[in-house]
Parts: sequence; C-alpha cells; structure tokens
Amino acid sequence: MLLDRNLRQYGAAADPARDYLRRLVTSRANLTWMEKEISVENKSVPSDRGVFGIEELQDMLRALIPEDEAHRLLKARLIQLSEDLANARWLLIEQVDRTIPMPFLVVLVVWLAAIAGSLSLFAPRNGTVMAVNVVCALSFASAIFLILEMDSPFAGLLRISDTPLRNAINYLNC
Repeated sequence: MLLDRNLRQYGAAADPARDYLRRLVTSRANLTWMEKEISVENKSVPSDRGVFGIEELQDMLRALIPEDEAHRLLKARLIQLSEDLANARWLLIEQVDRTIPMPFLVVLVVWLAAIAGSLSLFAPRNGTVMAVNVVCALSFASAIFLILEMDSPFAGLLRISDTPLRNAINYLNC
C-alpha cells in the first residue's frame, strides 16, 4: 500500500507500474492462499515470470524519468520500497517449506511416549491413573499438532489470514 501511495504521488508516468503492482499482488495472493480467483479485468501477471515479477516492477521504476527534485526523491523512495518488498518476498519463499526435520519429530514422539509410559509404570491400575494418562496423551498430541501447524503458516487448520492482503488489494484497485 505504501508503494502504491508513492506511485500515486509520482503521477501519471507511474500508472503502468501501479497497474502492474496491482496485478502482481493479486496474482501472488491467489498463489499463496490458493483461494478464489480475483478477477482483474481479465489481465494477469504472466505465469512464466514466477517469483521474479517484483524484479520487472523494479525495472519499471528504474525506467521512470524524474521531472524535478521531488520526483527524483520519490523515485529513490519507490526503488527502496520495491527492494524491501523483494526482500520480504524472498523471505516468504524461504519459509514456505517445513523447517522441522523428521528425525526431530521422531525423537520427540518417542521421548513423549516414554514419559507417558513411565507415568503409570509403578502406579496401581485404577480410573485416576488412566484419566491422567489420557490427559497427558492429549496434551502431548496437542503440543505436537501445534508445533506442526505453526511450521506451515499458509496452510493447515491454523494459518495466517489473508484478510489484510485482500484489504490491500481492494485499496490498490481504487
């Protein structure tokens, strides 16, 4: 939104870059969350560009010819904002895959199973001990579930909401 606001301030010369930014953000939002398509006047960012769409936007910004000192400062700000956007995009790309290694999960499950098994090893068999075992097993399973869900922030039951990005897309369409 900040990049779009600065492009608006730059003027009509930045309108192609604004349009490309709108299409790029819409396209990436649809790819990231795999939700319903948002129609953008039957225009889209070319699919063969992949993650490099931001670099084309940066090329468009570098091609702007400033008319005066104010436009020169705006152009520098636009390039800086696009660099920040590119950095954030690459960080997201790096964090898409699961980061918890499978051997860690196996060791964690074996360790928690050993703890749960040792809780009632020398205890008499009665309802209280069984209830404690069930509660511990549910607690362990919940902890593992939360660890795995937090490791994939864009998918699963607990995921990052796309509402702020959809609101930004609505702002870009204005």
